[in-house]
Amino acid sequence: MLGTIFAALNWLACTSAFLMVAYYGLRYWATAMARRAERVEYLCCPWCFYDLRGSVGVHGAEQGPLERVVCPECGSSVTRSDIDRFWSAVIDDVKADRW
Repeated sequence: MLGTIFAALNWLACTSAFLMVAYYGLRYWATAMARRAERVEYLCCPWCFYDLRGSVGVHGAEQGPLERVVCPECGSSVTRSDIDRFWSAVIDDVKADRW
């Protein structure tokens, strides 16, 4: 009888420890992914979605503002403010559930 009680308590302790480790591990992973997503810079043409990260004149946020660059795919003139306006509109649409 006493052995059964100890076995049940042991099972409960192991299960709760496993669930706690899984919960905090998933929470840490989700937080890390959210922080990583915030750091990603979307440097693409707002009109044709061409990746502008390798284009001449495109710099990261730490190097200053994006110069006006011509998209090699569609020929549009693109600046950092164009890209920021586009992605803020996309984020607003997603938050408003318009997709």
